[in-house]
Amino acid sequence: MPKVVAEYREQAKRRIVDVAQQAFSEKGYHETTMEDVAKMLGVSKGALYLYFRSKEELFKAIIENWERTIREILLSSFEDGKLIDGLADVLDHVLTDRKENIGLSFEFISEASRDASIRKILKENYEKNLKTLTAFLEKKKAKGTSGDKWDARSRSAALIALLIGLMGSLILGDEKTEVRRTWMKSTRAILAECSKTFHGSPNVTKKSLTEQS
Repeated sequence: MPKVVAEYREQAKRRIVDVAQQAFSEKGYHETTMEDVAKMLGVSKGALYLYFRSKEELFKAIIENWERTIREILLSSFEDGKLIDGLADVLDHVLTDRKENIGLSFEFISEASRDASIRKILKENYEKNLKTLTAFLEKKKAKGTSGDKWDARSRSAALIALLIGLMGSLILGDEKTEVRRTWMKSTRAILAECSKTFHGSPNVTKKSLTEQS
């Protein structure tokens, strides 16, 4: 029986995804093979194929895992109406849990420019995150007093674009403190017109007070 099958299926898949992510980070997505991942796991390539039929499936699993975590962070904050804190939590996740994989994120984007299947995966996950943010802003907009002066989808797209841009600045060598400060100030600016729809001023939160330190 293949070594990897001895584990519970979901545990095995999580382990494979973690190792594949490490392999892609070390060698690059294009250069990494399924055999490379299997060797790092200490299993046969055949055992690996029991869970993932291709490198593309592994890529999809990594992206979905990343984006699912971000959506969970946002949704958990949204339950209490704390959008700014939720956005701060997303950045902290990028600066800590995803710190070692920021470069890999941009490699995936680069691959997407040449590979339609990868582009499709990234686009699907982008739309999921955009939908999550937009739905929350629309809900708050409906309950608020600022009327129809701002577009929730455009604001959400701007927030996502800002996050991607700041990830790029980290690769270029910007300090974490500066990136965090830029993120907090910029998110407040993007949401300034819709601040009346939230509970209190968007710049009076635990996260925004501590990010200046």
